[in-house]
Amino acid sequence: FLLTLHITVTVLIFAGSKPLIYSMHVTAALIGLAIATVSCEAAQPPVAKMRVIENPAAAGAQFPRLASLPDGGILMSWVEPAGKDHILKYGLLRDGKWIRQGEVARGGDWLINWSDFPSVVAIDKSFWVAHWLVKHKGGRTYDYDIATSISNDSGVTWSTPKSPHR
Repeated sequence: FLLTLHITVTVLIFAGSKPLIYSMHVTAALIGLAIATVSCEAAQPPVAKMRVIENPAAAGAQFPRLASLPDGGILMSWVEPAGKDHILKYGLLRDGKWIRQGEVARGGDWLINWSDFPSVVAIDKSFWVAHWLVKHKGGRTYDYDIATSISNDSGVTWSTPKSPHR
């Protein structure tokens, strides 16, 4: 179908104390085409395939974080309790299977809460960075430093933790 609209636009502009009136006629043509097909078959909903992937984290683990890997895999990091300490761990998921897991760091002086928790991210195929927050000894509740560790071999080994701003 073809639909034509004729619109008059009036603009009132004040120049000093005398109004100036401008009118324009605008014609807009809207062309639409509707094609309907009729089928005797009922529409079938799409079928989603689901599979269960086991979680590599131990019971009591918290704060999972997912990051994509450059090769299409998934990197998951999480925190596990170990007595009074925390352990930052990671798992590598490819083709629906956890192919490798590892430990990045552990400590008893970490600041962890719902919004501030450790993580591991892949910057590229082999260069990964981990971070966590370390409380200041004798400091107030939210006095902390950032600790970072890097891996140049996709998480197999990790550098000694350092603060990026000290």
